[in-house]
Amino acid sequence: MILMADGAPEMTVSRVGGLAGYFATYIRAGIGKDISIRHADHPEGPWSEPQTVYHCSQPSKDSFIYGAKAHHELATSEGELVITYCRNSPSLQENVNHPEIYCPHGVTVMLRQCH
Repeated sequence: MILMADGAPEMTVSRVGGLAGYFATYIRAGIGKDISIRHADHPEGPWSEPQTVYHCSQPSKDSFIYGAKAHHELATSEGELVITYCRNSPSLQENVNHPEIYCPHGVTVMLRQCH
């Protein structure tokens, strides 16, 4: 059974303090610029339609973004979702010249109940 057709190999399903249900956090199909979430009352779904919660900056035209994950343990308030994601380049030289590309990046988004 497919739970979500655009799921990613790297994603999280977690709770968010103060909100009911579960939230799947991921980049659709694994690589892209937009971090999405889905909501469900149960971990097995059914899941809502995806909603983009953050648009990642791309450091160069050849770089790529992947691996979005939520970290509920880092939240400091209800409705807060701390998300990390990775950026990389197919060029080793670009990573050497710009080491800020290949390191985890983080963002905080505030959610409200999805119903």
